[in-house]
Amino acid sequence: MTGRIEPALPSRARTLWRPQHVFAASIGSRAQLAAFNDHGAIAVNFDVLRGRAPRIRISGGQSETFSLWETRSGSGFVTHPKFNARLVTVRFVTSGRITYHHRRGNFVGMPQVATLVGFDQLRSVEASPDFGAVSATIAVDVLAAAHGALTGDRTRALPRLETVAEVGSDGMRALYCTVARMQHRVAAGLDADLYMLPLLQEIMSYQLLSAWPRTEAAPVGRAGGVPARAMRTALDYIEANVARPLALSEIAAAAGVSVRALQDTFRTETGQSLGQFVIARRAQRLPADLADRPGVPVPRRPGGMPAPREDLLTRAQDLIERELHRADLSPARVAARLGISVRKLHLVFEPSGESFTRRVLARRLARADRLLRDAPDRSVTEVAYAAGFESLSTFFRSYRAAYGASPGERRAEAGRARDGTDDPA
Repeated sequence: MTGRIEPALPSRARTLWRPQHVFAASIGSRAQLAAFNDHGAIAVNFDVLRGRAPRIRISGGQSETFSLWETRSGSGFVTHPKFNARLVTVRFVTSGRITYHHRRGNFVGMPQVATLVGFDQLRSVEASPDFGAVSATIAVDVLAAAHGALTGDRTRALPRLETVAEVGSDGMRALYCTVARMQHRVAAGLDADLYMLPLLQEIMSYQLLSAWPRTEAAPVGRAGGVPARAMRTALDYIEANVARPLALSEIAAAAGVSVRALQDTFRTETGQSLGQFVIARRAQRLPADLADRPGVPVPRRPGGMPAPREDLLTRAQDLIERELHRADLSPARVAARLGISVRKLHLVFEPSGESFTRRVLARRLARADRLLRDAPDRSVTEVAYAAGFESLSTFFRSYRAAYGASPGERRAEAGRARDGTDDPA
């Protein structure tokens, strides 16, 4: 499957098919089936085999470039496309089987085998009785743009992807979970959450392109993470824009790197993917956003009681962990984010026996030590900046005081341990 940017739908398709935020139908007779085909505004016509009464349930939603739906049918069915279009459908079968009759041949999907079939040149699709599936249809230009953002490839061409794929790898299982989760959100009418759904759609496109097997091996990219400066830029950009819908490709473009490179670095630096980080940051930011809107109540604990000190300590420690990379991480910044005074912040830390400053230093040193051992391709300077140290002299002095060796010595020791060259004596 390849493609270059072109309109996803022919102009005549607009009279047969339209965006619908939510649609649902339960079809139990041929009259209902005919009415659904006439007014359903979906891209295919449904039919059933002669002598069978239709039993079909379908629910989901669709835009001009993206559709998500779940199908369940006791009777089975046959569908025929209403038009040719630059769309592809990824389908995870949960029960029964489905057969695509395509000009390039026939393809079969079942619970162990997912399918990815282009809409053009598709003749018909036949689902068995007791069939169930979760499906997504995506415009080719959306996938092409996602591929360019993911890899940095500006040719706007998609890689060649297999038509069928076994649902056994971690990547394929994660893709299925994302499609199922998004379909549930759409069918439940939760797509009003404009901050989350576009982001989940983008993540699904990246997951598909990364997990789905190709007819030819993907080119091997350059190993290693992004420069520390680009990582800081990405984090600052997220912080400045997290209160609005935010695409991963937008963050990567601001940092001047590909989505894939930034994803890899986020996993190394934060233990989260870029998408997980943005979603978590958005969820953490929500109460502050509400507080800034006049007339909008801020969620409170049951009974209206303020959060206890141990809750504030946990939140402060979590905030420190997320923002260690920031050289300007200070008590004033954290206190402002928690909505308390600096004095209250210091009091919150007192029972832990560790001051705010010592906590930040200890966590930065721990992160730097982990990066020195786990990321041997990164320079010591990059490690220091990634851990939030603004001064290299401070980093070297603090590191030696904590670990009794220089960063270079600790890295060499870790390398010998990995290679099995440590002297057993």
